Amino acid sequence: MLLAGWPALVLALAACGGGGGGGGGDEASAPDTGRTSTTELVLPPAAAGWETDPAVWSAHSEYRNQKGLLTINAAAGYARGISGRGVTLGFVDTGLDDTHPEFAGGGKVVLNDRSGLRGGATSRQIRHGTGVASVAAAHRESGTGMHGVAFNSKVAMWSLYLDSQNYLDIDDHILSRALSALEGSGARVVNHSWGYGTVFQPNLLATQRSYMETHFPRSLKYMHDSNVIQVWSAGNAGADEVSITSAWPVLFPDLAGKSIAVVALDKDGVIGIDSNHCGAMAENCLAAPGGSHTRFSSYTIVASPGTGYRTTRGTSFAAPYVTGVLGLMLEAFGDQLSSREYVARLLATANKEGIYADRAIYGKGLVDVAAALDPSGALGVPLPRGGLAEVNAARIGGDMLPEELLDKLSRERVIVLDSLG
Repeated sequence: MLLAGWPALVLALAACGGGGGGGGGDEASAPDTGRTSTTELVLPPAAAGWETDPAVWSAHSEYRNQKGLLTINAAAGYARGISGRGVTLGFVDTGLDDTHPEFAGGGKVVLNDRSGLRGGATSRQIRHGTGVASVAAAHRESGTGMHGVAFNSKVAMWSLYLDSQNYLDIDDHILSRALSALEGSGARVVNHSWGYGTVFQPNLLATQRSYMETHFPRSLKYMHDSNVIQVWSAGNAGADEVSITSAWPVLFPDLAGKSIAVVALDKDGVIGIDSNHCGAMAENCLAAPGGSHTRFSSYTIVASPGTGYRTTRGTSFAAPYVTGVLGLMLEAFGDQLSSREYVARLLATANKEGIYADRAIYGKGLVDVAAALDPSGALGVPLPRGGLAEVNAARIGGDMLPEELLDKLSRERVIVLDSLG
């Protein structure tokens, strides 16, 4: 992990060579809708001719190359017609090669702000950001190496200057400008694969809260007032807690439900040996594929400036898996859910079986595309005077009701709610 000195204002990419880090989240995030409880959660219909067999999606070479897509069960979402179409994903990172086949053409990139780059968009400068964005959003059938989780989504990038020591130039002014620009581009989720090397320390909560409040006041206010979901990589120090820059919701509980930390799994599905753990951030923390620095493998493949690809590892590349899944959810449910409801659904539906039940390490569990798009828990129909009528498998035969009543019922739409409202 490339460290930033505490309490320096220069931040580091949480990766060595090609990896990453960052993080963020605690406090249970309850749905906060401001609406009645009669929201109808509806998946859009798949396009005509769209492949509906998950096995066909998972057999594709680009899918097989990016093994983490299998880990998060992405093919189940694609088979339902969900690919991130119409959704913009934002990134605060080192920059983007928008000429790479994975991003070129079709209006894929809606913002690529390089105003902060002092030495130009060199391959070294934009390498990390190009790789991170490709995990979440790289084209399918463009290039040969892999495709992103939400491969039909659009990309908005705000570039951070990377100095000769591999430290990022960022402060409150830069971050708040970045958040505003990305939201202005249409992004409803922003990926942060960067962070301080210092980890959150529960016994220093007041001190660390004061520090972050002093140095990021405008960014804090922006995150509080905005409806954009922030996804943070948890850091690669092998620590029991996430990076301090991932810990926004535990430091500032009003950000719970707006910020998620992501730890990295190795290719065997176990936490990477140098990935930070969720720790005190367990309520707003997820696990996703990413790989381990010390057991480097081809588990994660990313686009590299030019036309090529490279293998890499770290929490920097776990975070965009979650960002991509949110992209799929945003296409599926649109404005039916608030940002807090999206986060609550994502956390509640994560895989908590087996080792992923260890909250101190994996938080709410392994992100799961199929579960995130499925109804959660029991189903019920809202009643006019309140309460829910349970939905079960009972059916009424056509010969049991008068024809005129059957005709009327056939034209009715029924709202069915799951356990997450």
